[in-house]
Amino acid sequence: MLVDVPTALPMGRTVPLVEYLFTRLYQLGIRGIHGVPGDYNLVSLDYVEKTGLNWIGDANELNAGYAADGYARVKGIGAFMTVFGVGELSAINAVAGSYAEYVPVVHIVGTPSTPAQQRGMVLHHTLGDGDYHVFADMYKRVTVAQSNLDNVQTAPAEIDRVLRECWLKSRPVYFQLPTDMVTQDVGASALGRPIDLSYPSNDPEVEEYVTKEIMTAIESAKQPVILVDGCIARHRLIPEVLALIHASKLPTFVSPMGKGCVDETISSFIGVYAGAGSVQSMKRFFENSDLVLSLGAIKSDINTTGFTYRNSQLKTIEFHSDFILKGYARFDLHMRGVISRLASKLDSSNLSIIPFTGSKIRQFPDHLRTTYAEGVITHDYLWNKLSSWLKPNDILLTETGTAYLGVWDTVFPSYVTLISQILWSSIGYALPAAQGAAVAASEIDKTRRVILFEGDGSFQLTAQSISTMLRNELNITIFLLNNQGYTIERWIHGMEARYNDIPTWKYSHVPEVFGATSKSARAWIIETREELEVLWESKEFAAEGMKFVEMRMPKEDAPVILKMVCESAAKANVGQSKVEEMEHYTTAL
Repeated sequence: MLVDVPTALPMGRTVPLVEYLFTRLYQLGIRGIHGVPGDYNLVSLDYVEKTGLNWIGDANELNAGYAADGYARVKGIGAFMTVFGVGELSAINAVAGSYAEYVPVVHIVGTPSTPAQQRGMVLHHTLGDGDYHVFADMYKRVTVAQSNLDNVQTAPAEIDRVLRECWLKSRPVYFQLPTDMVTQDVGASALGRPIDLSYPSNDPEVEEYVTKEIMTAIESAKQPVILVDGCIARHRLIPEVLALIHASKLPTFVSPMGKGCVDETISSFIGVYAGAGSVQSMKRFFENSDLVLSLGAIKSDINTTGFTYRNSQLKTIEFHSDFILKGYARFDLHMRGVISRLASKLDSSNLSIIPFTGSKIRQFPDHLRTTYAEGVITHDYLWNKLSSWLKPNDILLTETGTAYLGVWDTVFPSYVTLISQILWSSIGYALPAAQGAAVAASEIDKTRRVILFEGDGSFQLTAQSISTMLRNELNITIFLLNNQGYTIERWIHGMEARYNDIPTWKYSHVPEVFGATSKSARAWIIETREELEVLWESKEFAAEGMKFVEMRMPKEDAPVILKMVCESAAKANVGQSKVEEMEHYTTAL
């Protein structure tokens, strides 16, 4: 954790309020701050570089919010700036997604001066009613802490309080910074010590008792398994969980949102468990278990393939950020301490470990199987073939739709970071998130590849992020999946409906339109498997800069999981049970 202070920062008795805020961001490890300039934040932006930060200007506020989210998933925390009203409302979709998916993002909103607010002046970017609290009230529903920095006496403590909440709860926070407060001096003495980011300790007696109870259950079980879900990464628990897996040697599964949290090359890793969406042999093995250690569960519809988990609560121990659930007994403990104790105490020689011997190859239900001409790039081919091209430490982003479902069947090398938005599922998210992730990667390790699989429909929502990538000379590889429209919507309803079509773009020309040169970006159009495999092996494709690949795929093709989920959604939309609809797939997979 970075806690240093830029040497150029004057450590006197006072500093401008905005300098205090930006210095705290720097101390948390943030180096790039995203956003869009506007009249209510311009003076604040003068202090970005003074405090050692870099300004990453975005084309719009929604893209900035998505980019800060992607940055945070790589760096640990992100930040962006907008203006009051029009700017912050453009970004609220992105912030809501970060809230839903437990991503720590700091949103700083430049607001009108405190006198203007107190007098209820009818200024631009307001609703014309003199109410300056309305937008902050909206943000209370999608952030875990908020503060209006309108008091120089309390501002430093408020900044520290809100940032601590952002880090500990791994969710967005919200600052209002009035224009007249930006350069007001505040006490700087606290900057000499880092914000206390230590997690509250569990009651040691309760933690020890619960740990012993869990150990007894594990040691008594005949076929225990581990299921790692999305909140493990969000709450920075990957090292502790890996220690538990190595110590116990228990068969380990990940949920779709947990994919990337576990090294898939270790011998105890089995694959993805997602209820009816699992490979049948894996599903059978998991559901035959008599004890499931469920770590950081997020039981959303897509993460569970339509709520089709089939493990008894009495045979499950759930580990969460604020409680442990053993059967139906709840203990108010943070999972961090309990997982660490288990990792240090468990001895695999005392456990019953049943090896998995089934097939890891997915079978297709007959009515969802489609045959295409030889050499055509299909989803079944793509996501399996991708396994051989990925490298350790890659950062892989998959857009909402075909990509974030197809990747379930990709086998990762060690330490791949997967970024997808399975719960919030906002199309257009992944392109700017990839831009943010690429900024973060450039700050940590410039050798890490950032790879994005983006749908054509999603791309048209946030395409301006290409210009931000080029402006900041980011190394990124983009695979644009061109299948002529909104595939996920086609499979829910309206396969041939005009409303699921999109305008025809010359996608491979987009980087050039946004100012790319032959040195800063290269673009390809590929239509066959041979072309893709040759491209992956070429030296040109390993060069730095942007690599943009338009990959043309059949219009109606989709990952089998997407077809299943969409058919289920179509049934649910007319009142039929999702669970019942998904059940008939189980034996086919």
